[in-house]
Amino acid sequence: MISICLIARGTRKVDRGDSDGGLADFTTVIAYKNAPAEQVAQAYVNRGITKSRCGDSAGAIADFTTAIVALPDAPTSEIANAFNKRGAVKDQLGDSEGALADYQAATGFPDVPTEQFAQALFNCGLKKAQLGRREEALADYTSVIERPGVSVEVIARALLNRGVIKAERGDAEGAVADYTSVCELAGAPAEALAWARYNRGVHRWEAGDDEGAIEDYSAVIELPGARGDQIARSLNSRGVLKAWRNDTDAAIRDHTAVIEMPNAPVGEMAEAFNHRGCAKSGRGDIEDALADHATVLALPNAPAEQVARALYCLGVLKGKRGDVDAAIADLTAAIEWPDAPAHQVAKAHCERGVMKGNRGERDEAIADFSAAIELPDALPEEVARSLYNRGVMKGLYGDSDGAIADYSTVVGLRDAPASQVASALYNRAVAKGQRGDRDGAAADYAAVIALPAAPDTIVEMAKKLVVIGKRPA
Repeated sequence: MISICLIARGTRKVDRGDSDGGLADFTTVIAYKNAPAEQVAQAYVNRGITKSRCGDSAGAIADFTTAIVALPDAPTSEIANAFNKRGAVKDQLGDSEGALADYQAATGFPDVPTEQFAQALFNCGLKKAQLGRREEALADYTSVIERPGVSVEVIARALLNRGVIKAERGDAEGAVADYTSVCELAGAPAEALAWARYNRGVHRWEAGDDEGAIEDYSAVIELPGARGDQIARSLNSRGVLKAWRNDTDAAIRDHTAVIEMPNAPVGEMAEAFNHRGCAKSGRGDIEDALADHATVLALPNAPAEQVARALYCLGVLKGKRGDVDAAIADLTAAIEWPDAPAHQVAKAHCERGVMKGNRGERDEAIADFSAAIELPDALPEEVARSLYNRGVMKGLYGDSDGAIADYSTVVGLRDAPASQVASALYNRAVAKGQRGDRDGAAADYAAVIALPAAPDTIVEMAKKLVVIGKRPA
């Protein structure tokens, strides 16, 4: 009875912030002669949890290990709990394999309470997903979801994570079904519900359901109990969608709402400034747009991706107003920014190449286009744009073969945007015609006309020229 009271008192002390007092009470139980094994195990686990919270990971692991190996008479539920808690500490230390082994051990005991078993199995799924073992993770999450008696909170988290894995595998329909299940789950925690609606909104937008996406983003924004980062992300995503629909004023309002949020995450705030800057530049407010992008550079701890994007946007806008030297300086800074993502670096190389080409720096321009093309993980649209521009530059300086080769690479590039493919086909046709290959030129013009989603302006030009190309010499 004394040990039970000490454990309860120690737990209350820890909850009130008195970690030292709690540790002392748990230690008293451990040292108490004739204390039941169950309560000693509880004391070791509670002391381990408290040590972990205080930053003593080694001490925490030692306590959990003692509960596992030194108390043969302890109930299996306490041993399983110790395995689960030790796995969590190993996870925090980066020992993913060790964490998974402990989580799996926690699921291997008979008569473990349902909720404890489900939490351990959920943790197994989480680690397996992080280790790339997606099929096994899916199976673990499904077992949690289908197990009778599991709490709504754990089921919601398992559905949410299963949906994320399905999305990563390309099963958008299955992912949306899981997110919808979370939305329909009575009593689902606000955090899980917010992520489910946000993720479903992303898939709806990708599927062309703009209204459905806006509905989901708005639901997160208005959801009682949603976290600040979830609200900020939903506001930013809704703003981007509204800008894409040419509702610029509404987009700017959403991004401004993020900027004005108390304690908004710096990453979301930086993204909001960048998106608002793009929206303002789209309606001609260049100076205001420059100010927004420049603000990102002054934000402490802004993510590298957002800083690189701000520098890129600053370079583009300065170039548009004729300040080419300053524009190139910003683009160079974006290229050289530590940890800038490949797609941002590729865009900056391509834009800098265009500017250098426009002022006659042929070799430097081609070097920039080539750097973007050869950059690992550059997006297909940036590779296609750089190939196209390099082809144009080669053609301007008399390298017809090199130009045609670059245009041909664009045409054969998987996932290249239709607009880039159409432009490459058109320019290849022009190059072929200039060297007397009328049949080849006519075939390329015809390919432009037949290309789904080709821009109307290019199609109309191709229709005029295909007739000329077919005329006898």
